[in-house]
Amino acid sequence: MTTVVERVVRRKLKRPLGHAQALLGTLGRLRFEGRHQRGTNMRHSARALEALRASLSTQMAAEEERVFPFLRQTLPKFDPALRVLLSEHRQIREKLREVDRLLSRATTRRRRSLYDGSDEVYAKGLYLGCLIRGHLRAESRCLYGAVARKLSLAERRRLVRLIEEMS
Repeated sequence: MTTVVERVVRRKLKRPLGHAQALLGTLGRLRFEGRHQRGTNMRHSARALEALRASLSTQMAAEEERVFPFLRQTLPKFDPALRVLLSEHRQIREKLREVDRLLSRATTRRRRSLYDGSDEVYAKGLYLGCLIRGHLRAESRCLYGAVARKLSLAERRRLVRLIEEMS
């Protein structure tokens, strides 16, 4: 049985999760559709990455500024889990920059060469997409599910309000 907090979190994480899935789909096409579609697929991957970055940046910033401090104050025993999630936020930001750099380098390259960067974009992007998907699922199922069961009714309402203000 899911709690109100879990339902609100799942609704809020639906957009970033959808963008992660879209990135994984474009990377799959980049990998398997061949050289004649490579430029198109690189551009599609860059757009999917930008949409993912936009949806994730606001969500992660809101969690770091409002939600996590509230949880740290009300339930100090969850601090180790929050530290893990914060380190994943840093890693996600770093990987977003790395994949973005690879994509911009690969899409601006005019000359034909044996190495065009698509394999590296695919590998790093795939890792990024899986990292984000795992992170969002851990947040919604593990953290918020466990936290919701430990909070009082007033604290749950405040947490729901903070989560709803994330976007």
